[in-house]
Amino acid sequence: MSPSRSSSHTSSSPTLEILLETKKDNLLHLQNLLTEPLYVELQKIYKSAQEKAPVDKILEQFQEQLTLIPHWNVNQVTALKERVIERMNCDYFSELLKSTFMVYLQLHLATLSQKISSTPMKIKVPSSEAFIHRLLVAVARLLWKNPYIMYDKVRSLEKQKNLLQCESLIHKSIRQTIMNSLPLNEIYRYISCSKP
Repeated sequence: MSPSRSSSHTSSSPTLEILLETKKDNLLHLQNLLTEPLYVELQKIYKSAQEKAPVDKILEQFQEQLTLIPHWNVNQVTALKERVIERMNCDYFSELLKSTFMVYLQLHLATLSQKISSTPMKIKVPSSEAFIHRLLVAVARLLWKNPYIMYDKVRSLEKQKNLLQCESLIHKSIRQTIMNSLPLNEIYRYISCSKP
C-alpha cells in the first residue's frame, strides 16, 4: 500500500455551518462515486463463489471469500484501487478524500474544544489504496451477516430490494470507514495539549 499523506490544520477554521455543509456534500459525493464500483467488486466476488461451490453452498463460499478480503496482499489491494478508480472515472479522488478528512477533522476540533492552539495539527490522510481497501473490508463485514443480499436466484423485485440494501450498506460503510480512519487519539491529545 502506498504511504499516507500528511495534512495540517490551523485554528483559522471556516464556520461550523460551512463545515457541516461541506461534510455533507463530500460524503454524498464519495457515496455517488464509490457505490457502483464497490457493488461491481462484490458481484465479482459472488460470481467467483458461484464458480467454486455447488448451488446449495454458494452463500457459504461467498462468506468465506468475504473473510479473506482483510488479508489481501499489496498486489490485490493495488489492483482493487486501480479497478475502482478506473470505474469511477474520477481523477481528483485523492483530493476529495483529503478534503473530506480535513473537514471531519475541523468539525471534531470545532465541536470538542473552543480554545485551540494556533499550532498546526498534522494528521495522516489514508492513501486512496488504503481507504478503498478498508472500505471494502467494512462492506464485507456487514455483508457477511447478510450474504443473501447478493443471491441472484430471486425474482426481479427481490433483486431490486437487495440492490438497494447493498447500496445502503456501502453508504454506511463509507461513513464508518472515514470515522474509523480518523486518528481520534491524536485529536484528543492535541485538544488536551492546546487547552490553557
